Parts: sequence; C-alpha cells; structure tokens
Amino acid sequence: MLLKTALRSVGVLLLMLATWPAAWSQSAPQFDAIVVRQHDPHDVSQDGGIHWGGLAFEANNVPLTFLMTQAFGVKKWLIDGLPAWAAKSTWDVNAKVAASDLKLMQSLTREQRSQMLQTVLTEQFRLRYHFGEKLQPVYELSVLPAGPKFKASANIDGTKRGFGGWTFAAGLAQCERITMAQFANGLSPLVERVVMDKTGLTGAYDIEVRWTPENSANAGNDNGLDATAAPGIVTALREQAGLRLTSAKAMVPLLVIDAMEQPEQQ
Repeated sequence: MLLKTALRSVGVLLLMLATWPAAWSQSAPQFDAIVVRQHDPHDVSQDGGIHWGGLAFEANNVPLTFLMTQAFGVKKWLIDGLPAWAAKSTWDVNAKVAASDLKLMQSLTREQRSQMLQTVLTEQFRLRYHFGEKLQPVYELSVLPAGPKFKASANIDGTKRGFGGWTFAAGLAQCERITMAQFANGLSPLVERVVMDKTGLTGAYDIEVRWTPENSANAGNDNGLDATAAPGIVTALREQAGLRLTSAKAMVPLLVIDAMEQPEQQ
C-alpha cells in the first residue's frame, strides 16, 4: 500500500537524508491556495500518501506526524506535545502554486519542499513549535569483537564510488556505499529509537541484513518449527553483519509542539 511504502522505504530514505532544520539556502515558491480537510473517519482503507507534481502538492489520508517528519526531518516518536485529536486523525491536503511558479516546482530541492510543508502546518494548523532535548532510551551500534561481516564498497576504475543505493524497510536493510552513521540513522525508524554510531568505522560499505519484524503476523507463531524463518533484528545484525545493538540513554533532539489547532473544514 502506498502509505506503508512511503513510511517504510521512501519515507525512511528521506528521513535518513534529513537532519534538524538549518537556514534554507534558497527561497521556496509560495502556495497560492491551500485546502485542508480531515479524511473521512469512516474510511478504514490504509491507502494514502503524498505527491508533488505540476503546480500542486497533494496528500491523501496521511497522519500529521508524517507531514511533520517530512517538514522538519524529525522522527515521529521525537515529536512531543502532539494534541490527542492530531494523533488520532488523518488528513487530505491540496495545495497549489501560481502558474508562473511551474519551473520552480519542477526543480524543487528537498529543503524547499520541507519549507513549503512547514508553511502548510504553520498556516493551516496554527502550529507553533520549538526544538529541545530530552534524555531518552537509544541504541548504540557497535562492532562485535570478531569484526564486521560486511566489506568496504569496491572502487570503480580506480575511483571512489559516489552516493549509493539504500533500502530500509520492514525486515530488510540493503545498502550500497553507505557510511555507518547513515546506516545507524536508517535503522532508527525501524526500531523507533535513535541509533547512535559507535562502530568507529569510517569508510563506505555494502551491507545486507534480513530479519522478521516484531509485528509480523508470522512472528512467533510457528512454535520454532520453521528453521528457515529470519531472526529478529538484533540477532540478524549480530549474525549477518557482526554488529551489536546495545540499549543506552542519551540526550536527543525533540520537536516540541507549543500550540496547534484543527483547521476549519472547507
């Protein structure tokens, strides 16, 4: 389903690349018209997602936390103070720019898209916020004494490879030319904790790890009879990659909601 795909793979990749907001290097086009509606609460479909195209941004059946992750580069469990109504509902958004901004829309950077989504949230939901820190449980990613079970990325024609291809989804991490800091960040949404890179590895690597997600319908239901079933993520990282996840606590950045209002239905 589109929403699950967005949250588990494409959204994960966007979150990996996003960090806490800095000063935007370029001005984004302004939305000329924005229509926001609460998605039909009687619709039990899980279909939904976001789309940038032409002169418009569209969102269908998406939680506000998902819009916030895209707007601020913050993981959803690091949003503090979300009102109960915002946590329970999903929303449809249709926002358009003027025709004169077509070329700008066709060449939007990730930072510009984030800035435009911030505008939707601050104008339509009267969002007021600040950034803070909080001591929270985290995971530390380290290398087992026997060493890693993956290799450094190869060179092509004697030159270093550039940006690689990464997939982080439920049950799968498949990465080419990824740093360990990026790998740790990609794991974070899958374990819903900040993962801190403590490996000491400084290169770029090719890594593939497969596991059975904890919420899988098949997890733990075979009474140990399926010897081919993938292990949990902690065991999989240890056995397949030579990596260890250790529980710890650390100060982590939060997006703190100071105020937020439901928009008037249009």
